[in-house]
Amino acid sequence: MHEVINSAQQPIDGETISVDPALRTELFQGAPANAIWIGKIYEVQGVRELIPVRFGNVDFWFMFISPHALSHGDPDLLELFLSTLDAGPFVPIEESRLVKFCRVEAEDEHFDQPLWHLAHPKLIFQFRHTVVEVMLKYFDEMRDIEQFFYLPANKRLHKLYQSVFDKLVQEHGADIAAILEDTGACYAFERTLPIEH
Repeated sequence: MHEVINSAQQPIDGETISVDPALRTELFQGAPANAIWIGKIYEVQGVRELIPVRFGNVDFWFMFISPHALSHGDPDLLELFLSTLDAGPFVPIEESRLVKFCRVEAEDEHFDQPLWHLAHPKLIFQFRHTVVEVMLKYFDEMRDIEQFFYLPANKRLHKLYQSVFDKLVQEHGADIAAILEDTGACYAFERTLPIEH
């Protein structure tokens, strides 16, 4: 069961996340130092879910953003958002989420990847496994969400996301399938059957 974060404590817009330091400390409470740890799922302002993750000595936010809730039901705002996807006629269903992650302390430059390289290139394999575990947790707890898509900022992130979704299907039996042609911009997957454990 996910928890709801009080919106008064959580100033957020469509592209960034700025968490009050006290709340940030609370969300990472119990996370061991210099280890891999995945926190609870939190609902934020009804427009996204947030999962705090610690990877070594670096803290991350994993975000699952609802484009329909973010546009407050305004078709013009939704169309404006979709125009950035470069995905042709693709329109995410209401039960969809844009998947993103960023480093917690990045503040105004959350998604500027060169600012948060992993400490060692070989850690990418453990990080990929961590992303897989985050996605499995989300799949299992948020069963009403049927569609997932991502917008890789560069080829490395695309390779990471693609590898994660491949592993979800091939090694963990996740019932998801790609629903878009490869445009180089937007990649989308949809549940094919409910996941039961």
